Amino acid sequence: MAKVEIWADGCAEPNPGPGGWGIVVKRDGETTELSAGFDHITNNRAELTAVLKGLQLCTEPGDEVTIHTDSKYCIGVLSGKWKKAKKNRDLIRAIWEASTGREVDYEWLPAEENWRADFLSRLNLPD
Repeated sequence: MAKVEIWADGCAEPNPGPGGWGIVVKRDGETTELSAGFDHITNNRAELTAVLKGLQLCTEPGDEVTIHTDSKYCIGVLSGKWKKAKKNRDLIRAIWEASTGREVDYEWLPAEENWRADFLSRLNLPD
């Protein structure tokens, strides 16, 4: 069991349009950074994809995970504060499944404190 911190961000410019996701994962003193782009996506799907990709790196049962995001949408639909998501149910379900067997906390932070994940999410945008 380990404490894992994930900083996650996604973008779409324009929304919907080309976009990407980026994550910074800290576990056992090691940092992993990943990102990927999409030809066409919404901002909310990009944000959720970032969370999912971070959780997929948590392979040990019992991991205590904190996900830091500047997306109030992610926190609302994933924490259960928003009772029913109208869209992106496939990603929300996949995130819940990836959360099984571990404690996952969601923490909102201002965009400027999520700068590295934001930078990574924009790496694959067209010029």
